[in-house]
Amino acid sequence: MSKSLCVLIVCEACIDGVFTHVEGLIRYLIGTREARVHFAYSSVRGCPRSKKLVQEVESLGGNTIDLKVNNAPAFSDLQAYYKLIKFCHKNKPDITHAHSSKAGALVRLLPEKLSGAVFYTPHAYYGMDYNNTYKKYFFNLIERFLGTRGTSIHVSPEERAFSSSILRLSNQDSLLIPNAVNCSVFSPLESSSQILALKKLLRIPSSAFIFGSIARLGHQKNPQLLYQSFSLLHKHVDKSAGIYLLHLTSGTANELKELRELAVELEIDKHVIYPSYTSNPEIVYQVLDAFCLSSRYEGLPFTVLEALATDLPIVLTDAPGLKSFGNSRYNLSHIFYGDTCDKDSFFESMLACFESPKDNINHRNIAIEHFSINSVYGKILHAYQRKVLK
Repeated sequence: MSKSLCVLIVCEACIDGVFTHVEGLIRYLIGTREARVHFAYSSVRGCPRSKKLVQEVESLGGNTIDLKVNNAPAFSDLQAYYKLIKFCHKNKPDITHAHSSKAGALVRLLPEKLSGAVFYTPHAYYGMDYNNTYKKYFFNLIERFLGTRGTSIHVSPEERAFSSSILRLSNQDSLLIPNAVNCSVFSPLESSSQILALKKLLRIPSSAFIFGSIARLGHQKNPQLLYQSFSLLHKHVDKSAGIYLLHLTSGTANELKELRELAVELEIDKHVIYPSYTSNPEIVYQVLDAFCLSSRYEGLPFTVLEALATDLPIVLTDAPGLKSFGNSRYNLSHIFYGDTCDKDSFFESMLACFESPKDNINHRNIAIEHFSINSVYGKILHAYQRKVLK
């Protein structure tokens, strides 16, 4: 293109997988020099990484604004909306790309002459949770009302199918573009001595088989299912096998206390390891023998992509946002599914993973082919360019 695009990225949830996607996208766009990037964010659910990203955008001439909103509907949303109107009037974006539901609502209510072409990435619709609640129906109504504005980018086939069948947005302008993983950062260790050194650091027996999970605490991630299933596995296998569960997690003090109490109740507390937070999560994957995620629903989780890039066998629930990893398009060699919220079924999938030979695994090759940074974010940039050139 003869001139660079002016792109406004809007994101309320500056934590977890949503922010990982936004962080990668902004840095990719800046790196191509084909886009000038502005950033509207919220410090209410921020983190040190989001502060750093704000500084990076500003240092390269981009403008930023703190909308100071949370994910739940509130009066502050009106203030944020008028802030966003003024910000768009000042910066005149060609593209405004909203991430997650709150930003999606604010952006899709903007006057078209101010927002430019609108894109929306839900990162898992709230209604994809299997529970039937009034809150779920409320969010579905909002998504249905706003769903015809702009182009939706869905990160998984299940997310796109939910939009079409449940939200009844079959005529929605949508694209299917997954999340991306940095395969240079997330990779397996080549030396067994390095793995043994990491196990020693974590005080794990050298011969131990380690299942691992990286997920915050809360209803969506359902860690209780993981612990219950691991308890069944621990009782089933020969104790000399030395099976451990490494759980890198975060949550409130009360959530962490309840989870540790559950581990004691299930008699697995001596076989559950809680590593400290690390700014280099790749080393957590490198010490694992298999990765697990027991979620009720997902968008397309980065943790699974990172496990793929590290060439790990993977155990998942067959929840929305996770089913697509079993798609014939990927043909992953070592992926095992259990029924969502069924501890016996998830235990059986963990057992099948434990007993399966680990040779000829193809997960890293699949990650490089389908989920690389240049491939994924390049498709988003191309979608921006096509929309502006229409």
